[in-house]
Amino acid sequence: PFSIGLPADLPTDENERIEPYTAVDEFGEERLIVYDRLNSTDWYVVGTVKVAALVEDAEQISQVTYMLSIAAALLAAVLGWFISRNISRPLKQMTKLMHEGEQGKLYVRTDIRSKDEIGELGRSFNRMMEQISALAKQTNDSAKQVLETAALLSEVSNQTAMSSKEISVATEQIAGGATTLASEAERGNELTQVIGEKMNSVVQSNIEMGSSANDVRLSSLQ
Repeated sequence: PFSIGLPADLPTDENERIEPYTAVDEFGEERLIVYDRLNSTDWYVVGTVKVAALVEDAEQISQVTYMLSIAAALLAAVLGWFISRNISRPLKQMTKLMHEGEQGKLYVRTDIRSKDEIGELGRSFNRMMEQISALAKQTNDSAKQVLETAALLSEVSNQTAMSSKEISVATEQIAGGATTLASEAERGNELTQVIGEKMNSVVQSNIEMGSSANDVRLSSLQ
């Protein structure tokens, strides 16, 4: 048994609300006291409960909450490790391989074979590097063909230049021969004129000799 005292300023109005309060009993235990006034009499109905009993469940809830917090932290750590292993590490590996591919190492490939989005990303990266390698090989082959064609064209150009030089020399020789022929033809023309003049002189001499012979004949007849 224990005894508690009611507050000195009890409300007199029946409709006035009575607030609960706490008090310490003779055993030193804190109690929550709730009382209400009966409408038919001036009596009060009083209820009391230990405050420790009220907060006992709260302490248990607090302990459970603390344990759940620790469990949640452990679970978060495990999930973080799992995410780091299955997501962060592959992404870091992909980033490293991309940097190597950017530096011209087109032979790099990823060994990620998982069936999730990371694995699909790895397969897409491998296909991309294969296509880039094929394009680079095709470009190198085209460049090689262009160089070979350029070398062939250079050789043909040299041969054409040599042929042009030979043709130029032959043309000069032909021109020189034509000039010589022209000179010989002009000289032959001059000789023909001289011969013609000499023949005309001979003909004139024959005519004169014929006239003289005729005059001698006529003189002999007389």
